[in-house]
Amino acid sequence: MVASGSSSASSAGIGGGCRFSLGWVIGTTEALWWSALVRLLLATRTTEQVLGVLDAFPRRRRRAPIPPPSERRFRLAGACLGRSLARSQYLRTRGRPHTLLIGVRGGLGDFAAHAWLAGDLVDADFVVLRVVPR
Repeated sequence: MVASGSSSASSAGIGGGCRFSLGWVIGTTEALWWSALVRLLLATRTTEQVLGVLDAFPRRRRRAPIPPPSERRFRLAGACLGRSLARSQYLRTRGRPHTLLIGVRGGLGDFAAHAWLAGDLVDADFVVLRVVPR
């Protein structure tokens, strides 16, 4: 039994209590699409081949600047290379120029590789090996 004056469904987001904009839904759907595609491609192809496939998709004309999407929306793409490639493709298809960076740090015992977009917060001790303007 529900006490009078209490909300049974709206606080849980059921029945219209939680609303998303159409732009958010489209952007998230596209982020998931690029994430899944990049993850599949990285499982079967080299990074060069993946970039070739992604570059075959048309680039939209540049519109108003959009902020770079957070990595969180691209978790499905896997590790940093997949997330960075998916975010890069998301921005590329919106006509926003950016740069993908791939770097390394450490030595034989503590080697680490990382991929990120220019402007992301990254430890300063990574040495950039590859710069990919997109």
